[in-house]
Amino acid sequence: MDTVLAPQTSLRESYWRWIALFFQAFFAFGFYYANDNPQAIKTRLLDPPTSLTSFEFNLLYSLYQLPNMILPLFGGFFIDYFGIRLGIGIFSFVVIGGHALFTFGVFESSFSVMVLGRLLFALTGENISVSQSTIISKWFRQKELAFAFGSSIIAVRLGGMANNIVTPRIAHSTNSAWFPCFLGVLTCIVSFIFALVVIWMDYKADKTEGKLRSQHQANDPSTQIRLSDLKKFNFFFWLILVNSLLVYSVLSAFLSSANDFLVKQFNIDEIEAGNMLLIIYIVSMCVSPLIGMIIDRIGQRTFLLNVATLLMIGSLLMFLLIPGDEDTLKLLVALSLFLFGAGYAIYTATQWSCISLVVEEKTLGTAYGIAAACTNGGGALVLIIVGHLQDAAKDYKAGYAWSTIFLAVLAGFGLASGVMLRTLNQKRNGNLDDPLLTKRKASIAIAEDLLFVDHRNNIN
Repeated sequence: MDTVLAPQTSLRESYWRWIALFFQAFFAFGFYYANDNPQAIKTRLLDPPTSLTSFEFNLLYSLYQLPNMILPLFGGFFIDYFGIRLGIGIFSFVVIGGHALFTFGVFESSFSVMVLGRLLFALTGENISVSQSTIISKWFRQKELAFAFGSSIIAVRLGGMANNIVTPRIAHSTNSAWFPCFLGVLTCIVSFIFALVVIWMDYKADKTEGKLRSQHQANDPSTQIRLSDLKKFNFFFWLILVNSLLVYSVLSAFLSSANDFLVKQFNIDEIEAGNMLLIIYIVSMCVSPLIGMIIDRIGQRTFLLNVATLLMIGSLLMFLLIPGDEDTLKLLVALSLFLFGAGYAIYTATQWSCISLVVEEKTLGTAYGIAAACTNGGGALVLIIVGHLQDAAKDYKAGYAWSTIFLAVLAGFGLASGVMLRTLNQKRNGNLDDPLLTKRKASIAIAEDLLFVDHRNNIN
């Protein structure tokens, strides 16, 4: 009798999993907060004493993304081979060291030290996302997995929001660029403590079960990365990849300079600019879970991908047309940010769910690794081009105007690839627009949850 009940007493099968989810979601909070510290203080980094050029500033982001053209392909393998707990610990610790070195570079006004810090930060930054996905998958059943991942997205958005609220204010109150970055280091340390809690809870759960129950076993061929798996991907996957590369490049390029863009283009105070950028993160945080629920029930993924891209194009064009001398300027800027945030939310909620529908389960990890690597590579290249466009212009306003036009054109190519994807999916009767969750399945899932709760209550 005891043998039968033992697995059911695992932490992963009890209410403790919701406590674990909190720490699993927020151990990455510090990384997402610190990653965009440079964006929130770009205006100060461009001014003396650091006096970076736009190209040098964008290089700080490109140097993060370029190594991650490859590193996500190996992050999952490291976790599979050495274990998720060791991966979480090492990845989180290295992020602290990288951002501390970057902060020291800002303090010394040394661009070379800043570059070294961003490179160290980049070594494990994306792999924190990989480890977060892995530990959540390990703890939650398939019917709870979407909710768990949705909760982790909230932590991601909160990290970006906190950076845009706190960092400009700290920079303004201290009249420095290095101290807000130091606060980012402290945030990473707090997240590392959260990571240690995650490691401890996972260890206790494994000890209770007496065995590993991870989905990612080192000897499981379905999770191993092989170059030979590339030939198994169909045209749908590669077209989704092209679409992701184009659209995510627009997203990363705009968000990396958004605060300074509002300051220079519309003469908005840096603190107020940070507040206005919260619109993007709030809309994204609120809309993404809702869109996920809708997608499960109605499908129409290719349609939503194109709607999201259109919203982003409309937002960028609207930025170009906003006059700088009208009383309604801030209202129009807020509306443009709302449109961009809505497009951001719809796209991120839709795009990643498409990949799992066009590849075999055996190659799913490889597919996501390739997608992450390519989007980082594309984003790095676009950031370099945008930096050159801004530096080549006569003034900041002209530079941002040309870079905004470039991003709108790039998004237009993304829209073209999205339309092609939708047409191909309809022509070949693909499953990208099919719903995954019907009302009947939803009712069965709810009934199973209720039965499970009743069963556990009876046992206790």
